[in-house]
Amino acid sequence: MARLHLDHAQPTFVPIAPRGFVPDQVLFGAPRVRPPFGGQRIARSAGLVTEVYEPGLVLPTPFATRIFDPTAPDNPAWIDAAVATAAPMASGAAVPLGRFLTEGLAVAVLQRDVIGTVPLIGAELTPAQRAAMEALDFAAQFIAIDQPTRVRRMIVTQRETGLHQGRPAPLHADRFMRAAIEALRFAVEPYEISAQIALRRREPLSDYVIANRLSFDSWLASMGVVTIDASAMCIGGRDLGLLDLAAAMAGARNVVIDDPNQAGLLGFCDPGTQVVEIAVDGWADPRIAAMCRIFALDWRVVLCAAPVYSISQPVPLGSKSLLRTEIDIAGVAMALELS
Repeated sequence: MARLHLDHAQPTFVPIAPRGFVPDQVLFGAPRVRPPFGGQRIARSAGLVTEVYEPGLVLPTPFATRIFDPTAPDNPAWIDAAVATAAPMASGAAVPLGRFLTEGLAVAVLQRDVIGTVPLIGAELTPAQRAAMEALDFAAQFIAIDQPTRVRRMIVTQRETGLHQGRPAPLHADRFMRAAIEALRFAVEPYEISAQIALRRREPLSDYVIANRLSFDSWLASMGVVTIDASAMCIGGRDLGLLDLAAAMAGARNVVIDDPNQAGLLGFCDPGTQVVEIAVDGWADPRIAAMCRIFALDWRVVLCAAPVYSISQPVPLGSKSLLRTEIDIAGVAMALELS
């Protein structure tokens, strides 16, 4: 059962694009493109709640927690934790670095500041996640698990977004996401790898094809924009440490980003940094815009036209989808003020 329930904050909303989606100032792209997010200029800000489960069950991948009920018919095979008390953490290869820093590690920082040091438990850390844990002195208290684990006393601090149309609402951003990012940012001195950085998805979504993806990558390089692969922690084929990433982001003045899962990394940028999001009509995600609002960044969006079926030319062999769209390179240049 849950022995404690403490509401730190209630779900609310964060305004984005307070001046509206002004063409050629906030919204860039073909004139026929609709405003993103259905024209809504708010994003969901999660509440935060702490509960103590006695006992609790943590599933490492996909990450989940729940009160342990020995009579439940759907209990997976489980083992007992090596410690009596622990706090679960979303970690491992299935958790993007941006999410890890703004959710799991941020909660760990807040818990330590308020209730003291508590063992953390979750999936095996990636190298970048371990570097963050070491930088903030958490690595020694982390317990890696690879199967469901019962904890006699589990301290669970998690975000709550309320319900939307009968389902848990999506999480966009909240004030508590800043805790770990700010601590790591304080630990580095900015240096300029490039004033212009791109955070790109390693692979595009399988829902549609970006027909001019390679051309866009070439154009970015020609304009001096350095691309960082945050999932592989590399830049231009060279390995990149977490603190190097934080320092490079802090030294950037313009950031191009198309991956909402890495939106948390924008927190390393200094306030006022220009962020150009590349989104696709019908697939737009408010997380990048909301994160820019939380960290006082200058958000702009280049909205690609909704994907359509190609009927005028054959689909290339090996295409994962018949739906195709293109990045508006001229729109990106205008948003970056490079035209």
